[in-house]
Amino acid sequence: MLTHVVSSEVLQWVTSWIKMGSSKHFRWCQHAQDVCARVNAHVCLIWYMSIKPPEAKTSVLQFAAWGPLGNQLVYIFESNIYYQQDTSSSALRLTSTGRDGIVLNGVSDWLYEEEVLQTYIAHWWSSDGARLAYLMINNTATPIMEIPQFLGGVYPVSTHYPYPKAGQPLPSVKLFVVNLYGPAHTLELISPDDFRNRECYIPMVMWISSTRLAVRWLNRAQNMSVLTICEATTGACVETGSDTWLIKQQEAPLFQQDGSVFFLTIPAKQGARGEFHHVLMLPSKVPSVAIPDVLCVHSANTMGGFHRSCLTCDLVANCSFFTAKFSPNKSYFMLRCEGETSGRLAPPQRFDGTPGSQSVTDHFQLDWTTALSSSAGVVVAQLDGRGGGNRGQKLQHEIHQKLGSLEVKDHMMALGQPRRRHHYLPIPFFHTEPLVIISFSLAAKVHFQHSAELLHHLILVEANYTLQVYPDEGHALQSERSRQHLHSTKLHESLPGGPSQSGVGEGSAHH
Repeated sequence: MLTHVVSSEVLQWVTSWIKMGSSKHFRWCQHAQDVCARVNAHVCLIWYMSIKPPEAKTSVLQFAAWGPLGNQLVYIFESNIYYQQDTSSSALRLTSTGRDGIVLNGVSDWLYEEEVLQTYIAHWWSSDGARLAYLMINNTATPIMEIPQFLGGVYPVSTHYPYPKAGQPLPSVKLFVVNLYGPAHTLELISPDDFRNRECYIPMVMWISSTRLAVRWLNRAQNMSVLTICEATTGACVETGSDTWLIKQQEAPLFQQDGSVFFLTIPAKQGARGEFHHVLMLPSKVPSVAIPDVLCVHSANTMGGFHRSCLTCDLVANCSFFTAKFSPNKSYFMLRCEGETSGRLAPPQRFDGTPGSQSVTDHFQLDWTTALSSSAGVVVAQLDGRGGGNRGQKLQHEIHQKLGSLEVKDHMMALGQPRRRHHYLPIPFFHTEPLVIISFSLAAKVHFQHSAELLHHLILVEANYTLQVYPDEGHALQSERSRQHLHSTKLHESLPGGPSQSGVGEGSAHH
């Protein structure tokens, strides 16, 4: 029921919010019942309108948001996209392929929400509001994961959602653009030849003009990535650059205002440690780009010849980690030295080292290790083994197809160093000291199944362990009492003389 007509000027002051439904959702997910609005800080209801279409009377609203122009509105029911030119116009159904939880249009499934896009939203407006790009994610062939909820009923109630494990089919994904002016016309954007009829991801989509999009395509092994410029009027995509790198796949390129050139970070060989990410400028209208040596670009004068200069090298003695924040007009920036963080020992307060020694921290922070070292008398060691970032891709890529093996070896070697250097340190034995495992039964990313597998193997080797389970809690604890209990448990288990001094494993066997 529409009670007031809201002008475009008023809408500039309107803050939309979603009234959350009762259904369970993931980190970025929004399930809702109604859309409301208010003005400024006053709790003043301007209008209330039901936007539920006739064919979705019993469905829950999955998403609703304003468009970039006027009073445009887009919302999603039963994984189908609906569009209204304004609040008084009738709804236009843009998709009809949606099957709740299986085929999704414009919103993410579990995989895309948690790992690929890292957002629930899987649609993108052009700046003029004339077109809408969206993903269609098809989980028809993807196996279903079941997570039981134990509390509040006589029998457990299970949540089911597609979850592709290693070797199992990924959801297929397609990218469409629908023209909203005049008769709605939908066009599929064509993937590069290397990705056609193969499993792949689409980790980044952005509009660079009212008719052109930048789209990144990534193969399942995540060792080949292609950036394309796609024409929304024809569906044709032109490859502008490709390489084999594993990270920064969600990073959007920075385009010049006219769209002729763009900047992005790509890996370039530098010394014995392999490749490091550097800034590269590329034209957007060439069919392909052969990437030669890439110089380290920290700043550059774009007028005339390029004279590159490093802004932060040797700026502060013994500082190798900076963060920067620019002023609104980009004339000034603040640099903050964050110090070196590749490895660190956190000694307890009043820790007595060699005579005349001084404890120096390169990167100041207060966290859980600070609490342990200051109040529990614990020395906390942190290290980056093979697979760690910011030390070259040669080291980072050593764990490719060896995940979970080399990191364990590096940690075991590091744990042995204090014992070899300081023979007086009491190093607990695995079979005699209890291992504490903290698990969350409703964790959607690392399931309780992993804890069960770990417990099975611990029993086989007759290990001494303690299991703490938080029922119907995910990895991010929702209950304040559960969070307090978790911190209390971790502190208690870490205190000298507590039940365990050998370590606390947190998560569903996710250490």
